[in-house]
Amino acid sequence: MESDKLNQWLTLVANIGVIAGLILVAYEINQTRAGLEISASADTTDNFTDSVYAVVHDSEISALMYRAERSYEGLEEFELWRIHKYFDGFFAMAQQDFFVILEIAEENLVPYSFDWRERLSMQVYRDYWERRRSRYHPDFQEFLDRIIGELDSV
Repeated sequence: MESDKLNQWLTLVANIGVIAGLILVAYEINQTRAGLEISASADTTDNFTDSVYAVVHDSEISALMYRAERSYEGLEEFELWRIHKYFDGFFAMAQQDFFVILEIAEENLVPYSFDWRERLSMQVYRDYWERRRSRYHPDFQEFLDRIIGELDSV
């Protein structure tokens, strides 16, 4: 009898230990996720900063982007190629950032949308998007297409 009671107590203590361990693991996973979200957010900011720095720091690229954003029809074929290569990287980075923002907090898409409204109001960005949109994830396509639709309806 006494050994049955002892076994019941030991089983109860072991079960409580297992539950406490699971709670601790869940807490640690949550803490790790929060750290990863902060890190991803910082990476997004760093990506954008690096992209802007690359354009602004190089006066030749700056002049080319300035011309392209205002009226790119007079640009030479090689200049357009350079802009499209820059956009290849920029849009890929933006897609990555889009998914990071969705993972962290969808409401952060509001300021992100504002930035894209400004970009997609420029013909050079729109033309690039029309030519290369199939390279990107359907969710990102839908996001940018929705912004274009909003711009066109105004």
